[in-house]
Amino acid sequence: MAIGADGLEEAPPLLLDADEAAYPRPRRVALFVEPSPFAYISGYKNRFQNFIKHLREMGDEVIVVTNHEGVPQEFHGAKVIGSWSFPCPLYGKVPLSLALSPRIISEVAKFKPDIIHASSPGIMVFGALAIAKLLSVPLVMSYHTHVPVYIPRYTFSWLVEPMWQIIRFLHRAADLTLVPSAAISKDFETAHVISGWLVNSFISYIVVAYYMS
Repeated sequence: MAIGADGLEEAPPLLLDADEAAYPRPRRVALFVEPSPFAYISGYKNRFQNFIKHLREMGDEVIVVTNHEGVPQEFHGAKVIGSWSFPCPLYGKVPLSLALSPRIISEVAKFKPDIIHASSPGIMVFGALAIAKLLSVPLVMSYHTHVPVYIPRYTFSWLVEPMWQIIRFLHRAADLTLVPSAAISKDFETAHVISGWLVNSFISYIVVAYYMS
């Protein structure tokens, strides 16, 4: 891979014919988000809601799998599927869910997604990874909460390396990783996290992942 002006690795050029480049076909996107962007107040609530709106405006079909409490049946034409959740042991206000029940696997399989996009880190991302492998669908992970930085502040510092091991396992299994800042991308490089594509922009998914499958 080439190194861009900002120091990030760039994906190789994508070979598209003229018609596909000018008029990309709509995609079917299965979005796994934890905690819920509808019921839980967090820094990425508006980001994910706007992301769903943008995908729908581009003509993409979208389903959203998220924690079950307070979810709407649909959001801007995207079907929302609630997954039974439980409180995080270390922070009870954050609901977690594996999202790997037969009901959810069946719903996602019937949807026939072109791409699965999962927020990371968390528990639900493991379910998204399993379903992506089961259905042989490309997997995008967007990283949001920089847990290794917070661990020493709120718990035991010896947990930092195990957390990095989990992050490495997850993101090395993804076809594309998105991070919100150059600082986090540098941390990922230092921790040897990425073996696939790394894009330092959440919204770049709309451009890059559109052509992955």
